[in-house]
Amino acid sequence: MSEELSDDSQGKMIVFGAKQIRRIWHDDQRFFSVVDIIAALTNSDNPRNYWNMMKAREIKQSEVQLSTFCVQLNLTSLDGKVYKTDCVNKVRDPWNAQNTIKNGISAC
Repeated sequence: MSEELSDDSQGKMIVFGAKQIRRIWHDDQRFFSVVDIIAALTNSDNPRNYWNMMKAREIKQSEVQLSTFCVQLNLTSLDGKVYKTDCVNKVRDPWNAQNTIKNGISAC
């Protein structure tokens, strides 16, 4: 289902199903774009909005700030521009992450 690029492809993408997930090396660790993970797991038309709504819901319900589990790193978007993007350095198994996201709790 997923195909990963070689380990020497820093700052490249991996493919999960038909979706691309941006990744980058930072502090000797591999980080993945949260928005891209959400897009791959939910097929949301607006994964950035999905992430923002999830963060707002979690802070309201459990007083947990999900962004504190993430690091903002510069990633290149599809338009070729570089933006600060919430990233995580661990992606748990996709089925667990998918259930977690569908239940409104971060996979961070």
